[in-house]
Amino acid sequence: MREGTSRLQRAIERFDLEAYIEEHFDNIRYAAHSSEMRLNCFSPKGCDGSDIEHKLYINHEKKQWICFKCGYGKRDVQPGTGSLIRLMADIEGLHPVQIRARLLEMVEPTPAEEFEDVLRMAFAAEDEPPPKEELRVITFPKGFYLLQQGTGRVVDRYYHYAVGRGLDHNEIRSFNLHFCHMGSKDFRPWSNRIVFPVHDLDGTLRSAVGRCLPNARKGTPKWLNWPDTDIGDLLWPLGFHHKGDWTSARDVVASEEYPTILVEGVFDARGAQRARLLHPCRCTFGKKISDSQIELLLELGVTKVILAWDKDAKTEIKAATARLQESFDEVSVFPFRSGVWNHYDLGDALCKKYDLSLIEQELRNAIPVDSDEFLAWLFEE
Repeated sequence: MREGTSRLQRAIERFDLEAYIEEHFDNIRYAAHSSEMRLNCFSPKGCDGSDIEHKLYINHEKKQWICFKCGYGKRDVQPGTGSLIRLMADIEGLHPVQIRARLLEMVEPTPAEEFEDVLRMAFAAEDEPPPKEELRVITFPKGFYLLQQGTGRVVDRYYHYAVGRGLDHNEIRSFNLHFCHMGSKDFRPWSNRIVFPVHDLDGTLRSAVGRCLPNARKGTPKWLNWPDTDIGDLLWPLGFHHKGDWTSARDVVASEEYPTILVEGVFDARGAQRARLLHPCRCTFGKKISDSQIELLLELGVTKVILAWDKDAKTEIKAATARLQESFDEVSVFPFRSGVWNHYDLGDALCKKYDLSLIEQELRNAIPVDSDEFLAWLFEE
């Protein structure tokens, strides 16, 4: 038990709370010259979205928080809400056990933990077959529907949002977008969202991400990942649907001349793809690269990559590019030189908020990570 607790503590200590909060919330205020973030409190047993004055203060370095309106994070007011596991569970609408399991997957076991596994196997019955690693697949439950134009007023809300966000009719069909208007009890946090299915190369539905509509109540996370899935081992898109059939990315021949662009989210992937049709663009679902994601890229014959995560994620970019260099011939970063990136991201290209040629220009000036320019770029303010 002590070893398990130690492993969890290591995961908590290494967890990037700042990046996590930025991924799940809009309208964050930052305190000057400190690690403090302020946002509207979402506490399900406190403010519950009623806060509009940024009363929840979060110190992402110390991993401490408190709401000065309802007391979220304060032991004697809302017991248990000061733990990272509880914070993440409340934000994502998940059970704390699911969050704990996810955190434990983030760190390698210690030698003592590995030794326990060896002993367990040694004393197992000799004729007992090794457990098979199950492929995690999902199905959409009641309340999730295919997003189709002209099928009713309720559907039109979601369809108009997708189109207004910049997706065209073919993309909505080929990526099999869904929506959840009123989820069942276990999937209530998915209500009022458009849903992007996440398939593997074989077309098996392995996970999903959901984006809430703009009229969601305050404190609602912008994005949700499907619980208890291997989304961190996948990329999007890995294929598309056409007339009911799945076309895998492995069946689409890509020229080695054009690097694959790796971005954070699904809208970023479509925005970058819109600008550079010959560059495959895939999202990593956040600022991380897993071994399985690298293996997917290698399976697709990728030899060159351009990492285009947000410019303010330089710590994560530095770590990811070091890993990518071990597997690919050429690794570069998207430089984000233009001032437009102070206000927009790659996904905003879908809404024509800036000239698509700007993305082309930045790609032409991508910075190789083995150059002195990359080191200078990393330490730029």
